[in-house]
Amino acid sequence: MKHLLLVVISLCLTGCAGLALTPAPPEADRPSMLTGGELLEEITPTPTATDSTEEAPDSAGTVTPTVTISLTVTPTPMADVSITPTIVVTVGPDINFTPITPTATPIPTTPIGLVADLGFRPRPNGYPFANYSAVLSTDFTTIDARRMFANDAEFCFDLNRSCQDVRLQLQLFTAYANRLIRGGHCDGFTLTTLRFYQGLDRTTDVRSTATVAYSLPLSLIRRQIAYYWSLQIPDPVAEAQWRSSQQTPGQLLTQLRTAMASTPPDPTTLLVYNWQGKPQGHSIVPYAIEYLGKDIWRVRVYDNNWPGDLNRYVEINTGADTWSYYRGDSRRRTAVTERCGNSSAQTWCGNATSKSLSAVPISIYTQTPLCRNLCRVPAKNGGPAHSLVWSDPNSELLITDETGLRLGVVDEEPIAEIPDSFLSLLPGGLDEPAALIGHLPVSGTFTYTVSRSDAASLTTTVPSEVAVFGPGFAAVASDITVTGTQRSQLALAADGTQLVYQSGVTDRTGFKMVLETPDASKAIDIGGLTIGTGRTITLTFDDPRGQFTIDNSRNITSTFDLTYTLITTGTERIFTATDIVIGPADRDVIEYGPWTGSGPITLTTTSEITSTLPQTISLYNSTNTIYIPLVLQ
Repeated sequence: MKHLLLVVISLCLTGCAGLALTPAPPEADRPSMLTGGELLEEITPTPTATDSTEEAPDSAGTVTPTVTISLTVTPTPMADVSITPTIVVTVGPDINFTPITPTATPIPTTPIGLVADLGFRPRPNGYPFANYSAVLSTDFTTIDARRMFANDAEFCFDLNRSCQDVRLQLQLFTAYANRLIRGGHCDGFTLTTLRFYQGLDRTTDVRSTATVAYSLPLSLIRRQIAYYWSLQIPDPVAEAQWRSSQQTPGQLLTQLRTAMASTPPDPTTLLVYNWQGKPQGHSIVPYAIEYLGKDIWRVRVYDNNWPGDLNRYVEINTGADTWSYYRGDSRRRTAVTERCGNSSAQTWCGNATSKSLSAVPISIYTQTPLCRNLCRVPAKNGGPAHSLVWSDPNSELLITDETGLRLGVVDEEPIAEIPDSFLSLLPGGLDEPAALIGHLPVSGTFTYTVSRSDAASLTTTVPSEVAVFGPGFAAVASDITVTGTQRSQLALAADGTQLVYQSGVTDRTGFKMVLETPDASKAIDIGGLTIGTGRTITLTFDDPRGQFTIDNSRNITSTFDLTYTLITTGTERIFTATDIVIGPADRDVIEYGPWTGSGPITLTTTSEITSTLPQTISLYNSTNTIYIPLVLQ
């Protein structure tokens, strides 16, 4: 053991069986997954890190490795033997490797690029024409409204006469739907194009030569667009829109990815809202999702305001839980125009608490709408009973219950504190204020406050309107003057038979109350009733007694016009009287019950501040015109 022992082991691998390290073939090209010959913006994937470094191949495409292992052992006394190994690894004659320190397996991450694709494209699957506001009398009719609820027996007196006598409540509902759709038809675009794409409807049924939606003209599809836009007014679509809007942007992104990946896919709408100032909304088609890295996602969309534009997207930041959408011309998008809140841009945005994104599967739209807002017996038609409140876009409506809980928009944020209530903002997409709809349980008395925060800056006053629909009734207050901070309030009984109105400013207001009974449809219109600032009037529909009461005891002297409409099987009768005088402490009772279509209607006036006996007069029908329905059937 006194001699030095040296062991050298040399191993040389040279040309063994022509061994060569052949580079891995390049990643196969990703399938396009696109139709119509158009490409999404290409994103180059980030290279994946490897655990070794390879020598570039020589001219022959091979690498000849040389590995040398030297082991030196230095003997020491037996009592204290130590072995110090030295290992040198070389590849080739001159290249040394630095030993690699083992690391933990990296957590899988979402790859850069396309992560979901429905296959839909603005062209050919969208329309060649843009969103519009014009409404024709044939766009959405009472026939369409009856089809919507699939319950003709509820709205027609005589089906054997092809429903010639449509109940007044449904006529009024149809008229309001046509008024509200003037803000834009965007959700109708979204739904009809997705239905064509999914094969639920066929373009060839609209035009025999049209194989794609992009070949359809507006003239042949506008009624279908109006019908599907109107489906968002009642449940279940209205409630689905509200429930979805309670999600954060990140949660909604997950909903969109799931919808596109499901088998078969259940495409959704994508609703973007702007609650700053006057609330607005827009409906677009989400058809693909890209991941850009660093928590940034782009949801590619078909925007019906920009036909055929492939460069439109909603951007979602899942790290910050925010979203933004530039609604202007995509060819002019800049960093300035993308800035959220820039008054010169058209960028809408939101965060985890703004309730400004929503998505509804088109399968929800295929369900028969619940008739709990119109049908007299809602339990048979999707109960429990609900009332539906429409607010004119010219005003701001806040609803409160008897305990002070609220439904509406407060400090530019939608709230729904009243149990079993929710909001629906009907998207139009044409930069017009959207109509806000409140959905409420039919219980107790609700107060509807009408105001407008920007009224002080208006050069002219803008009349507003509130309409309430419930099971078997409707109530409307119209021509409400909205100025400054003054507010007008409307309180309505749960069954719709009593309305109390307090004016914020002296104006001439109109009222309409509709009552549906099993054998008749009745409506009382009170027009041009002057109500003083801070003054109150009360209207009561007492149908068992056949009486309608106007309590003017807390108001000023005024005149009003009266119209009474009665529809029964096969018959429609209208009574009109004008310029009826009512004093500051009068209570007028209109005896409509005995009127059968001919002769006068009796009006009895009682004064609360005089000792005179009640005075009774006969009102004679002053109309000889032919009745024209609110909307053509």
